[in-house]
Amino acid sequence: MIDVVFSVSPPGIFGMNTLANFLNAMKAAREISDWHPRRAITDSHGGRYIVQFADDRDAARATAQWTARHAAS
Repeated sequence: MIDVVFSVSPPGIFGMNTLANFLNAMKAAREISDWHPRRAITDSHGGRYIVQFADDRDAARATAQWTARHAAS
């Protein structure tokens, strides 16, 4: 299992919901096999979450697409 830290915006549960919908869409499209939320990273911003993937391939693909999506906005 591979843990990856994702930054979300807006911070908090609304940002995590956006990330969850994004990852669920990737799973439905069979771009990743599965993912599991782990926990929020407690800091003053509340905008980072640890997500667990089955392997490096899924982690890399999800990270790249999430980063590209947020770089475009």
